[in-house]
Amino acid sequence: MKRNFLIIFILFFSFFSCQNSDSKKKTLSNDSTTQTKAVELELKPNGVKQFDIEGDVRFDLSGIAQFGNKIFVVADKAWNKAIYQIDTLNNKVEILAENKICVYEDIDFEGIEVSQNGFFIINERLSQVYSMDFENCFIKILPIDWSKLKLDISEWSNKGLEGIAYDSQNEVLYLLKEREPRNIYAFNLKTNELYEPFQKLFNTETDDFTDAKVENGKLYLLERNESQIFRIDLTTHALDSVSIKNIFNPNKQRLYETENTEYGTAESLLLTKNEIWVGIDNNGEKTSKYGQKLGLNKTNRPVLVVFKRPENF
Repeated sequence: MKRNFLIIFILFFSFFSCQNSDSKKKTLSNDSTTQTKAVELELKPNGVKQFDIEGDVRFDLSGIAQFGNKIFVVADKAWNKAIYQIDTLNNKVEILAENKICVYEDIDFEGIEVSQNGFFIINERLSQVYSMDFENCFIKILPIDWSKLKLDISEWSNKGLEGIAYDSQNEVLYLLKEREPRNIYAFNLKTNELYEPFQKLFNTETDDFTDAKVENGKLYLLERNESQIFRIDLTTHALDSVSIKNIFNPNKQRLYETENTEYGTAESLLLTKNEIWVGIDNNGEKTSKYGQKLGLNKTNRPVLVVFKRPENF
């Protein structure tokens, strides 16, 4: 009898352990993210591209989006009330056009997305999301009721909305709260419903989120301080990730001079068929000796880093 009880106990414990192990693979928690080392992305030839901007006005890249063959960016300083269309040539980024944004509030644009009808833009300063048509510069404030989730956005300040991703198939915007705590919110554009789609999927008290994109039913998240890109399957919540530490902070080196080498600079994310683009918010600092070895001029101009996109990611 004792022997039978021991066998039953061992089988039960083994079954529970397998279930728990499988659960770890599908969650973004402290335990799960350290289970396996993420694949490091490979830098493309001429993959470090510096903005070619005239004058001394500071330009801190904060968001990037693509629509057709056009690529748009925004910057996060109060005087950057525009959407800029860019082009990349060899190791440079050129600004082709400037779309004025008619906004008369305090601004801190931290993210941009594009739909068939126009742009979505995040203003972190006021925790607002704007929509703007292609044809004119006037904005509409989306009716996001944060109180429905009992959130006090007055305390968010510069720890608030940092990134945005548009799911065109379901007409949902994913809105990233940067840190302390970090979180992902979803806003249904058809019903104006605000909700948390990934409750208890990841640790909200650690690290940060800075940008995101939706592609083929998956949400890609840029985690700045860890120099990683996470992918969440929107149906199964299965998780995968890749690392950009090999370029962004090898041996605590940074592309830009900084006194805090632990603080990340990856700010914007773009996916193409064969590439992954990561934009850097350089915080007004000039390029470091490490950055200059990669081909950058010693200026405070922002940079786009272009990686080869792995198969199945």
